[in-house]
Amino acid sequence: PSAAQHASINETSTSVALNYKDPLNDPHPLPKPIKADEVFKAALSLKIGKSPGVDGISGDLIRQSETSQKWIYEICSRCFDAEKQPSEWLKSKVTLIKKPRKPAQEIGSYRTVMAQVAAAKIYSTVILRRINDHLDKHIHHSQCGFRKSRSAVEVIHATQLLRDASIAHNRPLCLLMADWQKAFDKLDRGFMMSCLQQTGLHPEYLRIIEQSYAALRLSALVGELGAVAVDYSVQSGMESPEQLGAFHPAWAELAARAELADAQQFPSEDEMNRGY
Repeated sequence: PSAAQHASINETSTSVALNYKDPLNDPHPLPKPIKADEVFKAALSLKIGKSPGVDGISGDLIRQSETSQKWIYEICSRCFDAEKQPSEWLKSKVTLIKKPRKPAQEIGSYRTVMAQVAAAKIYSTVILRRINDHLDKHIHHSQCGFRKSRSAVEVIHATQLLRDASIAHNRPLCLLMADWQKAFDKLDRGFMMSCLQQTGLHPEYLRIIEQSYAALRLSALVGELGAVAVDYSVQSGMESPEQLGAFHPAWAELAARAELADAQQFPSEDEMNRGY
């Protein structure tokens, strides 16, 4: 299909009130309350063997416990009605892992392993599944990767076909590959919310998403056995496993308290792989 058949976000008509932050302006019909079946299905989608978040409750336990799932359903229902999540759900536990042969004093020498609260993952999955089909209609057909039935593998295969055809017919071919460094960390949240609003997404979902990022916090574990923990509020970008950039303002504090010059205080990458 041609690009003309896919309306851009700016061209999309929307019934969303300009001030989506005021519930009194919400258009009808309102989103339906969360059902128990939605929570149970989301719980079963949790990956096996993942480390627990700051609450210490693993996803494996929730998957096997119907009682836990019922409690989480009750909490998710209240969160949806209040359009807010518990502060514990919005805190992710981050462990810094030193890269091999890198200086211990530099922040770029570490990658991260992030562990979220399993209940928060369930709630996010419920919300995502509700809005995913609606948002997918507004994404250009050329966008592949992280989309249902549009794998990036297909693009690679198409590129190989184009290369072979250009060689066979002696025709020129130009390919451009661009990689944005820490793209998720640099995404402007205001722009993201504006785009979501223009798709016609219901204001209640907009407020839930906005609150999730506004109250987001990371807890960095530093030193032997995670002896030092430093909480830091993430003011920009999205929550991603590589969000070391969010710790730049707190890096001096981390360095002073954990004595980063001694690289042995950090677990090696091999040790972390055994633990996770």
